[in-house]
Amino acid sequence: KSNGVVLLPNQKVTYTQTQRKFETALVEKPVLIGSKDAKYIQPSMVFDDVPLNKVLNTLETIYGVSIVIENEAVNNCPFTGDISELDLYKQLDVLCKSIGKTYEKKGINILIKGEGCN
Repeated sequence: KSNGVVLLPNQKVTYTQTQRKFETALVEKPVLIGSKDAKYIQPSMVFDDVPLNKVLNTLETIYGVSIVIENEAVNNCPFTGDISELDLYKQLDVLCKSIGKTYEKKGINILIKGEGCN
């Protein structure tokens, strides 16, 4: 039986010896993947009336994280704003507050919670 784990960018692992178990989670300060590559160009993080799912897809791509939306009706909530100079969690704070939703870290995923848009 294998007790190994494969980590992807912006993930960490904790081993609990008493339970002999690995637990994966997101790091405290995720960084842009590919940013060390000289050819890497960060996509624009300025949005004008863009559906939330497109904004979240951009975040998933540039950070290499998985963002799950609990209620599909949230996908079309419009977002307008500039989140360029913020880290991932502050970007999520701004996004969620602007549309009246919340998020939480669940292992290696980020879960967006809340009802659809009005």
